[in-house]
Amino acid sequence: MSETKYILEKNKEAIFDFFALLSAVQTYPRYQDIYPRQDVIIDPKVADAYYRLYAANKKLSPGLKMFFAYKEERRMNFFDWMLRSKVDTYTSCDDIIAEVERWDITKLVFHALRFNDPYNSFQDRFYEGIIDSRDLFMGYMNGLNASSEVRWEIMSFIQHPEETVEALKEYIRNMFREFTIEYSKFSQQKAALNAKLAECIADDSLDAAVVDYEIDEEEINSKIEILSQSIMPPTREVKIVGSLFAPNHIVKINASRDLYYLVGIGYMDYYNSFINSGNDESRLGDIFKAFTDGTRAQIIEILREKECYNGELSKLLDVPMSSLTHHMEILNTCGFVVKRNVGKRTYYKLNKKQFINASRLLRRYVEGYDI
Repeated sequence: MSETKYILEKNKEAIFDFFALLSAVQTYPRYQDIYPRQDVIIDPKVADAYYRLYAANKKLSPGLKMFFAYKEERRMNFFDWMLRSKVDTYTSCDDIIAEVERWDITKLVFHALRFNDPYNSFQDRFYEGIIDSRDLFMGYMNGLNASSEVRWEIMSFIQHPEETVEALKEYIRNMFREFTIEYSKFSQQKAALNAKLAECIADDSLDAAVVDYEIDEEEINSKIEILSQSIMPPTREVKIVGSLFAPNHIVKINASRDLYYLVGIGYMDYYNSFINSGNDESRLGDIFKAFTDGTRAQIIEILREKECYNGELSKLLDVPMSSLTHHMEILNTCGFVVKRNVGKRTYYKLNKKQFINASRLLRRYVEGYDI
């Protein structure tokens, strides 16, 4: 189990929300579309305010869209990639502009190519060489794993990098001005999100959501993003920042001084409904099914200490792999363990949130008794 202490951070929430907004308005014309699976009650004033921000965003000059095109392999866009590591140091739009002005234009061109080519780790001189040769550059661009629109944006940026950066600064100023005007409309929605996150931090369910990194077929198909399996929270304090514009996911922010997690407003609703699905009778049956076998009780005790892979559990329990798989499928179906695959190994760990849910459900049957 993670020993991380989570702290709800409110001082910088507007800056974090601004970054998340710049990503959201590239894709979602309606505020409701950000949370399609959640029954989030949205004030019409909030929806109208978001649409005005979306409309303001449409004024993008050639080359500028490259900064905000989401890269699946990076799990972010180029703008975030260049600026997000210092997001906790920004207190105003001027701070963001000042950081952009520190960029070396030549290096920025190389970074743009490097960002869109995540499977290679070429040095600057490689990118300098292909830019100097039209044939090499066109061949490289044709082989780049990016849409034709993004490739066109990259080429537009490379042809006019100084003008594009100036346009980017103007875009940031304009969007931040609109964002500042509209942001007060989101105060009630933001208060509700922070109250939900505070509750989840208090009962440790946020920890369960953050460390839950299994992505099964259902979740892949539903476009729900859960924290990458390569990311685990450290065993120290981290800050949680609620975002009204991060659609259904948790994002790790490698900020300069501390580690932040940006938690989307719809994520905890989804997570809680997913864990709590089913009526009380069926959930109670699942709880007892998980504990009606001595081997499964041993598995839970082992996983209470640490995460284990399938072969390791098989040896510790002295049971064949076929029997172990059967027990793990039951525990996974009941929600008491989550799994992840690394090569041929399947790793398992306890899902703290489900144990909390189970204890709450059982507590209902003894309420009113003097124990």
